[in-house]
Amino acid sequence: MKKIKKYLLSETALNSLTTGDSQSGNFDKCLKDNQVTTWLFLHENEMKYLHQFNIDKLNYCGFLTEPYLLFLDQANNLAAKSGIIKKSLKFNIVNEFDVKENFKLSLLNQEIFDDYLIMKINFTVFAVMSLECYLNNLLPDKIIFNGYDKKIIEHKFSIKQKISEIIPTFKIIDNIRNFQQKYSEVLKLVELRNNLVHLKTKEVNMLDSNIKHFETILKLDAKKEFLKVSSLINLIDSLPYS
Repeated sequence: MKKIKKYLLSETALNSLTTGDSQSGNFDKCLKDNQVTTWLFLHENEMKYLHQFNIDKLNYCGFLTEPYLLFLDQANNLAAKSGIIKKSLKFNIVNEFDVKENFKLSLLNQEIFDDYLIMKINFTVFAVMSLECYLNNLLPDKIIFNGYDKKIIEHKFSIKQKISEIIPTFKIIDNIRNFQQKYSEVLKLVELRNNLVHLKTKEVNMLDSNIKHFETILKLDAKKEFLKVSSLINLIDSLPYS
């Protein structure tokens, strides 16, 4: 799923780059421990970001993967891990409560229960991160919407606004009903992520007003939600530009 983003530069931009023999450069500052340096790596007119980081006098480096794909891949991994924990629940029962005849509760090992919750919460966060990162990267550099430029749109507009209002200004959407249905399903996950990241007390006379969010997390099928997010990204990506 992951791929390295390709940074293509025009001939004018390439001609403006400063070049020289690496043997004549001074790299002292790049050799210090805990130093992080980003290089722009050029090969056959294709630009890639190369991150160098130093640990214990060793200089490591790696090419930067497209950020939204990095987050999406992590969301997929978390969805799979939550599925594995789900299958293991029946082997992690520490006690049983007979609430009523024919109604019994199986108490889980607390660490397993916590892991199951946090795995799904982390999935939700990374899935929404990947979507927002994708949308921000997709915005044309010179876009103007109702007087707002790209920077303001990225910071001030919600994911819902970016999908429902901004995307249609530069992408051709033939089947608007299908498009609305797909993003409406994903926006439920976005709302859940927002509620979990910004836990706030909204109701009075309740032991904990956030209980509903955790109930939703326990019901969440992470694998299905991942497919909804990746399907929406693929749909938007396939739409032609207007």
